[in-house]
Amino acid sequence: MANRTAKEAKTIHGTNPQYLIEKIVRTRIYDSKFWKEECFALNMEYLVDKACELRYVGGTYGDIWKKLEPLYNDFRKLRCLDRQGKFYIMTVDEFIDNLLREDRFLDVILPRISKRILHEEVGDLEPKVFIIDEEANEDDYSDDEIRKEISDYKNEKKKKKEVKNNSDDEVKSKPKTEEDEIEQANELRKKLGLKPLKR
Repeated sequence: MANRTAKEAKTIHGTNPQYLIEKIVRTRIYDSKFWKEECFALNMEYLVDKACELRYVGGTYGDIWKKLEPLYNDFRKLRCLDRQGKFYIMTVDEFIDNLLREDRFLDVILPRISKRILHEEVGDLEPKVFIIDEEANEDDYSDDEIRKEISDYKNEKKKKKEVKNNSDDEVKSKPKTEEDEIEQANELRKKLGLKPLKR
């Protein structure tokens, strides 16, 4: 294996020094043209010389926010498989949100990316405009319309509570015998427009 750690290398925090860099970034390094052409099989002496030639050092960089953020408006469904082998549905916007915010997703350790707010402060990205803010500006409601919506909401909530109380009363009056049970079931079936049960 070409990327094997030298036997004389010291362990750091009790682990192989190569493992201090996350696997996904380490794999990218090993696959890069620079590593394959310039760093392959370097010993300590040549490694120092190569390090002196470097113009800059840093982490991973890219315009990932500009490419993935537009997908926040994509609500198509994805079929995903969990660890137990069960399928579940996830929308594209949820998938993208996990890629941008989580350290680990779908059992893959993701490379760390800088927070969006930092890109906004530097001027790389425009401040985020949420769709809900745009819609609120378009729909500018008057105070009367808002009061009416609140009133309608309260009335609907009150009706639901009354229906729930009525259904609770029906549950409390449980039948005592099998005959009463059939009679109560037939009353319910009659309300629903179904044929009664035979005795």
